[in-house]
Amino acid sequence: APWLRGHYDLTQLHLFLNNIVEHITGLLSRTECCQLLLLCTACLVNLVRELELERKEDTKSSDIVPVITQHRTVERLLDAVKRRGPNISVFLQEQTASLLASLSRVP
Repeated sequence: APWLRGHYDLTQLHLFLNNIVEHITGLLSRTECCQLLLLCTACLVNLVRELELERKEDTKSSDIVPVITQHRTVERLLDAVKRRGPNISVFLQEQTASLLASLSRVP
């Protein structure tokens, strides 16, 4: 949330990024629960956005794209979304689109 910016420290997030993405990807690829899939997707969106905000302050390149690519996260998310069929939640569609848009902005 924007009102929290500056009141927490994520400087060590990069140490655990691979582990976090690996486990979120595992969850979203295995779950049958739409709410858990939505939560995992929202988590990834926030992770990408937060790392991009941090990168703008630090000027070094982000390592989120290689980690997401390594775990085939986008591929697995899109497979999970497709498995839900045509009656998928609009919220899940929005979060999936937000993740793709956020990743497309990463240099």
